Amino acid sequence: MATELTPLLRRKFEEYDHQEALAWLTSLDERVNWLNQTNNGAASSLNIEELFDLGHFDALIWKMRQHVCPVGRNSGDTPYATGEAIETWLSYMEDDLRDVIWSQQEATGQKSEGISRFTDTLRENDAVVTFNYDTLVERSISQADKPWQYGFKTENGQGTMVLKMHGSINWAIVPRGQVDNFGYPVLFRKEDQNTREATGEPAGETEYDYVLLHIPDNKLASRIKNRFLQMSNKQYGIGIAGLGRYKPLDAIPGSGRVWHNAGRALYQAKEIETVASLVQLIRCRRGPRAGCRG
Repeated sequence: MATELTPLLRRKFEEYDHQEALAWLTSLDERVNWLNQTNNGAASSLNIEELFDLGHFDALIWKMRQHVCPVGRNSGDTPYATGEAIETWLSYMEDDLRDVIWSQQEATGQKSEGISRFTDTLRENDAVVTFNYDTLVERSISQADKPWQYGFKTENGQGTMVLKMHGSINWAIVPRGQVDNFGYPVLFRKEDQNTREATGEPAGETEYDYVLLHIPDNKLASRIKNRFLQMSNKQYGIGIAGLGRYKPLDAIPGSGRVWHNAGRALYQAKEIETVASLVQLIRCRRGPRAGCRG
């Protein structure tokens, strides 16, 4: 799925007629293809992580070219300006990525028989480890009228743990002081014994300055469809990561909790099942006394 998403993102840019961004994407493809053909004659097929990672690196290269440019950063069409433009396009692509995943998920709809068969076998003390951004597994478990959780201490602690290793399209990253403006359930909010909440001063630490929220299903569609109305005053980030150096895993508050739980689930599992037909789904079947909330 990671490779399939890349051309869908390109089509989004074509819809918006982002000519400069499309020209840059074409240039990036050509350079990667040239490198691959030099090695083995095969054309490249960038997956999402590679696209964002190489894009981030390309922006850095352009900014370094500014070091040998005879004018300042803001003196017109400079290498630094190009690097900043690439970073802007990548931020647009991150937003578009959620749109694309949502569209693919809605197109799948009730037709995902493979996921249904998988979730039908789940027990309450199982854990599902997945690198997918969509919410098809959660939706399928809910439709089967089974309890589930993301494995954070703020939840009720009951049901199958769905451990989203790279985050999820229904997670929102918001500044600590703006949580009440959303009214969404809190998944992760770090408490620091050495920091007084009353000061309201940022600590300069992502895991403390930001809070991870769970966007309910009945709000997610409107959040995505009205994204352009929200972009002028964007107050939250999308809770997905694993996009190479552009957005590493620690950019999601609470990601350490997810990975900790996944490690314990795999270690304590009596049975591990990898679903080949569904990308990156792993079921960890634990004994009745095993736990991995940490």
